[in-house]
Amino acid sequence: MKKKESLSSHVILVVILIGVLLVGVGLIYLVFQRTDVDQDMISSEEAYEIIVEAEELTFTGDGDAMTQKPTVWAGEQQVGKLVDKGIIHRQIQLFAGDELMMYLQSDNTELPNTSAGPTYAFFDSQDTCIGYTKETLESLNNAPERDYIFTFYDKDKNKKDYYAYDDDEGWKIYDQAGKVLLEGYYDYNHRNSEYAIRVITYDNQVNQEDKLLVYFVLLQNVSSNFPEGS
Repeated sequence: MKKKESLSSHVILVVILIGVLLVGVGLIYLVFQRTDVDQDMISSEEAYEIIVEAEELTFTGDGDAMTQKPTVWAGEQQVGKLVDKGIIHRQIQLFAGDELMMYLQSDNTELPNTSAGPTYAFFDSQDTCIGYTKETLESLNNAPERDYIFTFYDKDKNKKDYYAYDDDEGWKIYDQAGKVLLEGYYDYNHRNSEYAIRVITYDNQVNQEDKLLVYFVLLQNVSSNFPEGS
């Protein structure tokens, strides 16, 4: 009789221990789930403000993916995504949280300087044009040769006082005196095909939409040239 009672006691103890373990595992799961929820709970309005005010943004993605949709980070905070949409009529969309913030696409608008390469237009989330950029050939710092740069214009086609240029170390936006206002570059991991684009703003006179051009050209570099820059 005592043997049966002892066996029953052991069974009850085992059941209790299993119950305690299950409760513990459940609590740990909830803690991690709560952390993930908190990470995702940032509103699109908050994400928008963070993107606008951030001195540095990072875009991480998979270079082997058919369509590039890198995640946008401000420090360790996930704040949105960049979507490369379309081939013939290419469009680059910037999302703050889950909401479209602005986009860039090819355009046929005639601008004051008509030399050289393509023209792109910037649009806000309401499809209102907010500016333009065009690849042009210009002489920099009174050099005899001309270089390809991107010149920026406002929505009324007035030329802005800065330009974007690839100096082989990354894309930069300069003012007319040659001061670097913004720079961007990328790193590529051979082992897992992942990349990280980093864009650092040194001077907030660069309009938010014009930064989108730098995101775009760096994403082009990743898509067509990786593992260059790794």
